[in-house]
Amino acid sequence: MAVSGCLNMCGAVHCSDISVLGAFTAVPEIDDITVARWCEVPTMIKACPTYAIRPKPFKWPDGKPGTSIEIEASKCMHCAICYSLCPGANIIHPEKCGVSIWAGGKAFAAEPVTAKMIVPFLPNNPPRWPEVVKIVKKIVDLWMKEAKPGERVGDWIERIGWEKFFEKMELPFKLEHIDDFEFASYETWRHDTKFKWTKDIKTFTGLK
Repeated sequence: MAVSGCLNMCGAVHCSDISVLGAFTAVPEIDDITVARWCEVPTMIKACPTYAIRPKPFKWPDGKPGTSIEIEASKCMHCAICYSLCPGANIIHPEKCGVSIWAGGKAFAAEPVTAKMIVPFLPNNPPRWPEVVKIVKKIVDLWMKEAKPGERVGDWIERIGWEKFFEKMELPFKLEHIDDFEFASYETWRHDTKFKWTKDIKTFTGLK
């Protein structure tokens, strides 16, 4: 099990059996002076996976010109990459931050497997995080009850199918669970999480 504050590979959350990961729902607040003084604006622009960041001119307190950034809210995916590059892109909003839960990863040299999101957002309620503990405990209980000896969490889920796993967990499938919007190979719908929910596929794709 891994715990991390962001998506940027800290603690190997991307390839752990169960991962508890910080979830951000707010657009980063930009501190122009910090960005202009300490950060590489071109690097931040290039690193944004959705091209939501663009340069923004501003004036220093003494009136001299400087360069900061602005973020297009409609494109921001709340990945926190900009914050990892620059403290001037502040993502610390306790009232808008929460926790997501991922499962099924495996760090194996021959064939590493990336974890899949199973809960997009839970409230951040320290110090005991009851909502998070409830979900994690249920995963572990089901795995201990149904997995074969030596079977990893991800292998067990793949064996029973992600659709069946969600049913056993009594978790809803939401739009946030779709990890790829390319539906070229229709015959693979039941071979990966993004195609498992055939009864809901028309809702999300408009396919007939």
